[in-house]
This record gives sequence, C-alpha cells and structure tokens, in this order.
Amino acid sequence: MLPALYAVCLLSSCGNQSVKFTLPKDYEPITTDAADYSALQGVTYQTNADGSFAYEVDSKTQKALLEAVRQDYENTRQEWLKSEYMPNLTDIVANDDFTHITVKTSLESEKLSAEGTLHISLYMFCELYSVFSGKESFDYVIETVNESGKVLKKVTSGDIQRMKEKLEALENRKSTTT
Repeated sequence: MLPALYAVCLLSSCGNQSVKFTLPKDYEPITTDAADYSALQGVTYQTNADGSFAYEVDSKTQKALLEAVRQDYENTRQEWLKSEYMPNLTDIVANDDFTHITVKTSLESEKLSAEGTLHISLYMFCELYSVFSGKESFDYVIETVNESGKVLKKVTSGDIQRMKEKLEALENRKSTTT
C-alpha cells in the first residue's frame, strides 16, 4: 500500500489545473472505499481494465505528492545512512527529478552486501516521482560507486522491469503448480 503520507497529500487539494497519473497494478490504490474518494476535493479515481489505478488531481495536490516523495526519500535515506546493516554506505544522492541516483560506498569491489539491495527501494522512489509528475515512461539509472568514483554496479529501469517480469513469471508458475 502507498505510504500514508501520500494519502494525506491527496486530502489537501485545491487549485484549477488537473493532472492525471496512473499507478501501476503493482501498487495498491490509496484506498478502495468509494466513500473516501467522495470526501476528497479535486481527486478522481478509477481502476483500469489492466489493474492499474488512474487518478486525476489538481496541480496543488500534485505538488504536495511530489514533495511527499522527496521527504519520504530523505527520511529513508537518513535511516539507511545510520543503519548498522549498511556500514559501508557513505551517501545516497538523487537528482531533482529522480532519474539518476548515486549510492556511495566505502567498498572497493562489487561485493556490495546489504548496499546492493537498495536498488529496488530506490527504484520505487524514482517510479513514484515519475508517476506523480505525469510522465509516461520510467527511465532511471541507479549507480553504486566507491570513494574514488568507480562505478561498481549500475541498474537501469529496464533491468528492474526485466527482474519484475521474471519474478511475476515465477509467481505465476508457482500458483499454477499448487
């Protein structure tokens, strides 16, 4: 489910221009209760035939959603930098539109341990920011670099999409065999 922070942003709407975005079917809707949506000003919602979730919000709500993604990223980033499970993590830097994120580590090799698992979580921030921006495509690069700037690992949105498709195929096979 989308974090509650994003749902709260949907409640603070006003403005005249509307922005449409669609959350992929991988996400659950912010709420499935039609009464919740009737209480929201400036927000419309529908489930599409492909299972995705279409929203239309006013521009002020869109700005609040984008700021919520930025804030959630920053809070998560701070937690990761303090985590005892990722002692080699030295920094995480995202550009303004979340299309490029650099994970900095004190390691010198590709043996990234826990830091290597950050790519999926960071991709979620990239995808949400892109969706809330109203973009149609998801083109991102997440790089892990050492202190000298050498790229240890590079993951693109295409890599993650292929991984998601493989996982979905495995889940489908598993469900048909049981």
